[in-house]
Amino acid sequence: MQAIMQHHPIVSFSFFMIMVVICLASMHPVFQLVSFVVVVAYSVFVSGIRGFLKGSWWLVFVIAFVTLFNGLFGGRGLTVLFTLNLGFLQTQITVESLFYGLVMGLMLANVILWFNVFSKLSSEHGFIELFARVSPTVGLMLSRIMVFIPELLGQARMIDRAQRSFLPGDSDERGTRKGRLAYAGTLSSHLMEWGMEKSLITANSMLARGYGSRKRTSYRRTRLTARDAVALGAILALGILSLVCVIWAGAAYEFYPYIMAVEFWWGYIPFLLLCSVPLIMQLGEELAWWLSR
Repeated sequence: MQAIMQHHPIVSFSFFMIMVVICLASMHPVFQLVSFVVVVAYSVFVSGIRGFLKGSWWLVFVIAFVTLFNGLFGGRGLTVLFTLNLGFLQTQITVESLFYGLVMGLMLANVILWFNVFSKLSSEHGFIELFARVSPTVGLMLSRIMVFIPELLGQARMIDRAQRSFLPGDSDERGTRKGRLAYAGTLSSHLMEWGMEKSLITANSMLARGYGSRKRTSYRRTRLTARDAVALGAILALGILSLVCVIWAGAAYEFYPYIMAVEFWWGYIPFLLLCSVPLIMQLGEELAWWLSR
């Protein structure tokens, strides 16, 4: 995955944004499943198994919630599992509505995971280089968001460890629901103070360095080389072809009244190749390094 980040920032940005757009445009189970398997593999490669499970375990509950929510309130389909009668809610739980909710949950998880991988691999300098001339404010804002969120989470963990070191595990301040709420309020208060102080320091530093006084220039200039152009062209070509296939397949696929059977189709191949672009780049880098030894 690191190989794609060695190209011009427009290459990695185009790849990840195309993947997000395709995931949002598709309600076909094959495309969502392929995207989910690939992005989970990339997440494990970037963060490790322990880091991935620690940061993304909650997505299982998101997928389950969306699946059950659509099953409860969808009420469509002819394959009835059972009838739910709760007085205020009377509905039939069908296989089709649960499957539709599962695909929706996978779509949401795919978008979150692709953004997560992109945030871990990208840097604030890449955003500034991409948007500095087009929209300096947007570029700066996005770059600061990419940096501030991990710093905020790290500071929250640091404050939590400091607080826990002064409070025993069986302390009354954390032993009851009221105590836990008070503890969470204290933690949030310290975190807000740190965030406000850091924002003031950043603003003063920007003013001291002349931000906004004249047209901004980028301190690290990167040129779009022929190698970058080839990679960008391949990503755009596969992305456009995959998007056409996704829209075509999504329009033809039906969840209701019965789940349509999935058959092999050549349109899955361009999307699979698009998902494999970072892996292909990484293998190319590894092969070039091995041959140069």
